[in-house]
Amino acid sequence: GMDDPSKDFGRFTSDESLDMVHRLRKDCQGVLVGRVTVERDDCTLTVRRGIQLLTDQQQPARLLLDPNLSLLLQPEKSKELSYKILTQPDAPTYLFHTKSPSQAQSIYKKWLTATAIIQPPHVTLVSLRNDDDTATLDDNDKRR
Repeated sequence: GMDDPSKDFGRFTSDESLDMVHRLRKDCQGVLVGRVTVERDDCTLTVRRGIQLLTDQQQPARLLLDPNLSLLLQPEKSKELSYKILTQPDAPTYLFHTKSPSQAQSIYKKWLTATAIIQPPHVTLVSLRNDDDTATLDDNDKRR
């Protein structure tokens, strides 16, 4: 079916639907996707397709859920692999994960070396761990 990652199903939407998505993004502060969407689509999550931002508007922030930082581990398998969301500084990118901050920094530094990318200032790693080393999405978690 359509959920088989080994097959390329191409685009299954219309130009009109894509235009609508870009108009909606123009009025959003952020766009949330998961790791698999990035792997399959290599998306930029920016406003395009002729839609103009107002002078006081910015591209929506890109919010990426990747609990194990798998997207950053893949260049070790394929040196030429680097996703647009991580390499193009068109918008701030927040990479949410469940690793400890030190593990995340180690993985991030290896990724930068493997891809030969100068550290993109638009990428921020955000750990969703709390003090007892379990992942959380609790709004009351005050750790930063």
